[in-house]
Amino acid sequence: TLGVDGNFRVGAGQGNKFNVTAASGNTQIDGTLEVDGTTGIDGNFRVGASGASKFDVVAATGNTQIDGTLEVDGTAGIDGNLRVGANKFNVTAATGATQIDSTLEVDGTAGIDGNFRVGAAGANKFNVVAASGNTQIDGSLTADGHTDLNLTLDVDGHTNLNSTVTIDGITTITNTTQSSVSSATDGALIVAGGASIGKNLYVGGNLQVEGTQTVLNTETLTVEDTLVLAGNSLSTEPTTGGFGLEVGPITSPSGMAAGVTGAHSIVYNYANDRWEADGSLILSTATLATPQIEGADFGPNDNLTFSAGSGLSETSVKTGATIVTNYINTDKGSSQNIFKTVTINGTAGNNVVADSNSDTLNLRGLDSITLTSAPGSDTINIDHDNHGTAGTYGQTSTQDGQYIKSVITNAQGHITGVTTADFDTRYQATNPSFEIK
Repeated sequence: TLGVDGNFRVGAGQGNKFNVTAASGNTQIDGTLEVDGTTGIDGNFRVGASGASKFDVVAATGNTQIDGTLEVDGTAGIDGNLRVGANKFNVTAATGATQIDSTLEVDGTAGIDGNFRVGAAGANKFNVVAASGNTQIDGSLTADGHTDLNLTLDVDGHTNLNSTVTIDGITTITNTTQSSVSSATDGALIVAGGASIGKNLYVGGNLQVEGTQTVLNTETLTVEDTLVLAGNSLSTEPTTGGFGLEVGPITSPSGMAAGVTGAHSIVYNYANDRWEADGSLILSTATLATPQIEGADFGPNDNLTFSAGSGLSETSVKTGATIVTNYINTDKGSSQNIFKTVTINGTAGNNVVADSNSDTLNLRGLDSITLTSAPGSDTINIDHDNHGTAGTYGQTSTQDGQYIKSVITNAQGHITGVTTADFDTRYQATNPSFEIK
């Protein structure tokens, strides 16, 4: 045993490298200290020059400050808080809460029993709730591998999925952006490639299909509207081809509108401007009200019979699908002695000619002529109108001095009036005398 009551120094003068102060027990080692056994230090422990120490342990609290790198190959147990740098990495002993201000890289498995948050409190961008597993991502999510989503996924920002995504639950897109129904680049859901749907598809709004062919492999096609519009992009009516319905098999029959390939069809032929069908069309009271002929219903199994009346003969010939009924007039008016033309003074320009066999000849009475008829006896009466008053004018026997004073006629020369006078007022009937003045 070596007992030293005063200070203990190793080294020459002021260049000593090992010093122990007797009064306080402070020990200064300027070189390397190797301890193979247990070392107990009752006071503070410092490594490095005073005021510039790099490793400090406070005896009273056990707080340890390491300014350099700490390498631990085995298990490290820390009963108090753990801090790295200027609060860049903090672990709170009481709660286990860990704060990392920079990047965390984990090459192996990372288990987190509580909630997981990325970003500042109140402004975090990535959140995982431990109790439910709900995950909130405010930024972009890029998944290069296979992704299985078994519960709800809420995405507020841009998400890139570069591989297969399998979703076992219901997927709801709450974005209500409307599609213009004329573009493949707008709307709440935009799919650049094809889409395969294995079950029913419900479309709550309008549906527009851009392509050259739409195939419906279904047994029943139900359309709510009563009108189906085809060729809505046409500005003018085509001159060839057709519109209608076709039924397979594909046989490309001849004699139909251009483009008709089905074995049976009902097509409007634009070239012929008519509806055409390869079979018979039967219209019944199920599709059309019962037609009538002269007020009588003409329905299925009814037979329309043509009958030649008096003066007519009838023949009916069926050739293929065509029935021709011919009527011949056997009592022609041209075979009878009748007048067809009425002439006046033989002047052709004044001829009155019948325009039809039901035409009417109109006779008019003009000046001083009155026409009357007796339909019962087929008689037309021509009367000269009366003008003036019938009577005797002048003296028809012995002259008594009366004479006809005036005769009045109308524009047609008919006498409409006669006046008379008496010469007795003009001379003395007996012993006439004259007075010359």
